[in-house]
Amino acid sequence: MIWLGPHTRVDSQQLRRLVVRIDSAGGDTVLGTGFFIAPGWVLTCAHVLFDPRRETEVDQVLLVPDPQVSAVPVAAVVTARSAPPQGTVLWPFPDLALLRLTTRLDHPCVRLHPGEPLGGECHAWGFPRREYGTVPPGSPASFHFEGVEGDGFLKLKAGQAAPGLSGAPLLCPVRRAVVGVVCATRDTDSDLGGWASPIRALLTSGPGIPDTLAAYAQEITRLNTEAVLADRTGWNRVLPVQGSDDLLDQPWATFTRKPRSKPSELLLADVAVVPYLFRDTDLDRAQQWCEGPAAFEVAQVAARGGAGKTRFAIELCRRMADHGWTTGLWARDQSIDDIATTALPRLIVIDYTEAIAVDTLRDALKRLANHADPVAPVRLLLLTRTAAGGTAGVLEQVAARANARLRTILADAQDNNAARTLSLEQRRTLYDTAVGAFTDAWYPAPAPHISTGTIQLDQDRHGLPLEVLFEAFDHALSDHQVDDDRAPVDRVLDHEQRYWDATAPADLPTELRRTAVALATLAGAADTSRAHALLALLPHLADPATDLRQRTARWLADLYPGPQRLNPLRPDRLGEALVADVLDRHDDSGRALLASVLGLTDDDQVADCLDVLARLTAASDRATPAVTTVLAARHRELVDRAEAQARGTPQRPGRLTLAGGLTRVFNTLTEGLAAGEPGNTTYARDLSVSYERLADLAVATGQAAEAERLLRQALTIAEGLAAGEPGNTTYARDLSVSYERLADLAVATGQAAEAERLFRQALTIAEGLAAGEPGNTTYARDLSVSYNKLADLAVATGQGAEAERLFRQALTIAEGLAAGEPGNTTYARDLSVSYNKLADLAVATGQGAEAERLFRQALTIAEGLAAGEPGNTTYARDLSISYERLAVLDLSAGRVSEAREQFRRAVGIRRRLYRQEPRRIDLAEELAVTLYLLADSADEDLEMRQEVDAVLAPFERLGVVTAKGVAVLRWARSEPSG
Repeated sequence: MIWLGPHTRVDSQQLRRLVVRIDSAGGDTVLGTGFFIAPGWVLTCAHVLFDPRRETEVDQVLLVPDPQVSAVPVAAVVTARSAPPQGTVLWPFPDLALLRLTTRLDHPCVRLHPGEPLGGECHAWGFPRREYGTVPPGSPASFHFEGVEGDGFLKLKAGQAAPGLSGAPLLCPVRRAVVGVVCATRDTDSDLGGWASPIRALLTSGPGIPDTLAAYAQEITRLNTEAVLADRTGWNRVLPVQGSDDLLDQPWATFTRKPRSKPSELLLADVAVVPYLFRDTDLDRAQQWCEGPAAFEVAQVAARGGAGKTRFAIELCRRMADHGWTTGLWARDQSIDDIATTALPRLIVIDYTEAIAVDTLRDALKRLANHADPVAPVRLLLLTRTAAGGTAGVLEQVAARANARLRTILADAQDNNAARTLSLEQRRTLYDTAVGAFTDAWYPAPAPHISTGTIQLDQDRHGLPLEVLFEAFDHALSDHQVDDDRAPVDRVLDHEQRYWDATAPADLPTELRRTAVALATLAGAADTSRAHALLALLPHLADPATDLRQRTARWLADLYPGPQRLNPLRPDRLGEALVADVLDRHDDSGRALLASVLGLTDDDQVADCLDVLARLTAASDRATPAVTTVLAARHRELVDRAEAQARGTPQRPGRLTLAGGLTRVFNTLTEGLAAGEPGNTTYARDLSVSYERLADLAVATGQAAEAERLLRQALTIAEGLAAGEPGNTTYARDLSVSYERLADLAVATGQAAEAERLFRQALTIAEGLAAGEPGNTTYARDLSVSYNKLADLAVATGQGAEAERLFRQALTIAEGLAAGEPGNTTYARDLSVSYNKLADLAVATGQGAEAERLFRQALTIAEGLAAGEPGNTTYARDLSISYERLAVLDLSAGRVSEAREQFRRAVGIRRRLYRQEPRRIDLAEELAVTLYLLADSADEDLEMRQEVDAVLAPFERLGVVTAKGVAVLRWARSEPSG
C-alpha cells in the first residue's frame, strides 16, 4: 500500500483487480497492460497491439485478469485504435486502443476522469518486465505529473516506466479516478519518468482524436459511469481514506455484563441486547435509498421519544458499514469539514435535529452537498423527536435561506416511518423476546427461566417499543411479573437506584444520590469545575471544603460514559423520568432547584437543561407546573443571556443554543406561560417582549416559520392587553409594533398581501395615537415609520403613485420633527432617509433632476451628521451610501468624472469601516460592490479586482458570502457569471 499523507492511500492489491495482462493470441508473448473501463471493455495503448517484428497490427489477444476476477485468460478483439507512427519512434497522440471481450465476464471497472492530474503524485499498476525469460507478476509504479505537452500527452517524472507498463492506468488520488494511460518511457533503465495519454482523448472528441475512437466516447462514458456507480464499494476500496472510521461516532457494541455494568445499559439502542424486530422491510428500503445514484439525499425520521428512531438509525449504519460505507452519528460540537471532504460513501445520522441551531445545520448541509459525489455520496438521516418543543419543521427552516441547489435537495427529502407504533401482536412478541434477551444478558449462565406471564400491553403508551422494553426489563430483573401500579419507567429506575446505592459514597444520603444523578442528566458538566458548580446547588454539598463533594463528583464522572465530565442517564426517556421524579419529590416540586440550575454561569449547562425540559414537558405533564413557574419568573434573564450568547465575543463566535432551547420550551409551555400570573399586565407585557426578542434571533438565522410562531404569540398577548385597557396608549403602541413586526416578516417571506393587511392595522393604530396626542414626537415618528413601510411595500408591488403619496406623508412628518428639534440627530437622520427613499423612487420613474435634488438634500444632512460625530460608523456608512447613489446617478447622466469622484469618496469611507471591523461580511461586501462600481467607471481595474478578491476570499472560505458577494468575486476573478 502507498500512503498519500494523512488521508487517502492507494491499495495496490485492489488496483490490481482492475488491470489485465495482455498476451498474444497464442499466449506465448506478453504484449503489455490494459484495464477494465466498462463491462466487456478494456483500454490500452495502440502500440501495445502492434507487432514490431512483422510490422503488423494485432487484432486478437488474450487477457489475463487478476485470479480473483477470472482463473483463466479471456479472449478479446481490437475494436478501435489510433494510427501508428509515420517516421517517428513514439506513437502519435493519443496512442489508445479499445478491446472488446468475446465472452461475458463479471469484472470491476476503474473510474475514468477527463481532467488532468491534481496534486502532483500519480500511481499505476501494470506488467513491466522484472527479469528476462519470466512472465512479469505485475508491479505498482508511481510518478509525479509535470504538465501537458504540446501534442496533448501528460509528461511524468520521478518514476520508472519500464517496458510492459504501457497500457497501465494512471491513477490520480486527488481526483480518485484514472486520468491517463501510461504509454512511453523517458528512460527504460531509470526513474526519469515517461508519458501518458489523457483519458479525455477517449471521452471527448477533438483535434487529433481518430473518428474510430471518438465514435465510442459517449457509450464508454455512459457505461463507465453506470459500472462504477453499481460497484461504488469496489472502486472506493482502491482508494481508502485513513481514519475514515473515526470521523463519526459509532457507539454500537455487544453487551457483556461486567462487575460495574449498570442495569440501564441493557436498554441502550447502542448495545442491541434485544433483537431488532419487525423492521427488515424498512431497512431494505433505507439501504436502497443509500445505494441510489444521487450524490446527496436527506431523509427524516420524526417520532415520539422511545419509538425506536435511534435503534433504526444504528441498525442501518451497521448494515451500510458492512457494505463499505463510512457511517455513524454526528456530534453537535464536531466540525463537519473532515466528514464533508472524505470522498467515500457516507451515511450520517443527526440525532435530536431540532436541538441544533438552524444556521449550523444549514451550513453543515451546504458543505456536505458541495462535496458529495455520485461515487462518494452522502446520505443524511435526521432524527427528530415530535412534540419536543413543537418547533416548526426543521427542513423547512433550513431551506428558508439555502441556495437553490440545497433547496432542491431538501424538497426531495424523504419522510421515513420506520419508528411507527407497534401493533398488539408486535407488542407481545417484543415483550416475550425482550424478557428472554434481558435475562440471558444480565444473569450468569445458566440464566434462570423466567415466565413471561400474561401482562396487559394494550395501553396507548405500549405502542412505543421502549415502553414495552421497560415492562420486559422490570419483569426480567425482578425475576417475576411485578404487580405495581406505577409507570414501568419508575420501576426501571428502582433497579438503577440499587446500582447507585452500591457504588455511591456511603455517606451520601440515598435521596441525594438520586438528585445528583438527576442534576448530571439535567445539565451535565464539561469539566471538574462545572461539575462542582452543579453539585454546589445542593445544600448538603454546598461547602467547597467538604470531601464529600469531591467524592460525589468522582462517582458521577465514572457513572455514565459520554463526551463530558458528567454525563446523563440514558436512554433519554429514562433520564427524563428521573428528572421529573426528583423534582416531584421536593416540597416545592423542584422549583428552587430548577431556578438554581438555570442560574448557573455556564451557558452550555443552561442550554442542556432547557433541552431536557423541552423534551420532558412535551412528553409528560408531570413537571410542567414547576417548569412553567420557573420560566415565568426567569424568562427575561434567560433571553438576555440568549442574546448575549448569540452576539458572541472576540474570543468565541456567537451561538444560538440558549435561544434554541428557550424557543422549544416556550413552544411547549405556551398556554401555561400566558396564564402564569393572571391579571399581572406587567408580566404579560414582559412575556410578549421575550417572544419578540426570541423571534428576532430566529429571523437573524433564517428561521422564518419559527419567528412567525413566536411573533404571533407576542401578538396574542398584545391584543389581549390592548382589549383589556382600550385607553392605554402604551398597550396600543405595543400592538401596533406587533403588527409591524409580523408584516416585516411577511415581506421577507414574499407574502405581500398579508404584509399590507398587517401594515395597515399598524397604521390605523399609529394614526389614532398621533391624532390623540399631536405633540407627542414618539407617536409622530411611529406614524412616519408606518408610512415608509407601506410605501416600500407599494414600490415592491409596482404601485408607484401610492408609494410616492405615502413617502411624502412620511417626509412631511420627518421635516416637522427635524425642524422642531434641530439638534436631534435621530430626526435629522430620519429626514435624510426620507429624501433618499423619494429620490430612489424618482430614479425608478425616470425623474433624474428630481432624484438629484433629493439625493443632494440627503447628502447635505449625511455630511453634517458624519462631521459632527466622526467616530459614528452608522453616520459614516450613511454618507458612503449617499456618495454612491449620487455617483450612479452621475454615471447614468454621462457625468463620468463626477461619478468617479463620488465613488472614490464612498470607497474611502467603506475601506475605513471594513478595516475597523474586518469580520463583518456586510461591510466587506459593501466595499467590494463599491470597488466594482468604481472600476466599472474607470479605465484600469486590476488593483480593484485584486482588492475585492483579498477582501471577500476569507468569507468565501467560511461559506458565508451572499449571492451579491459571489457575483462580485466572479467579476474580480474574471469568471463567467451564473
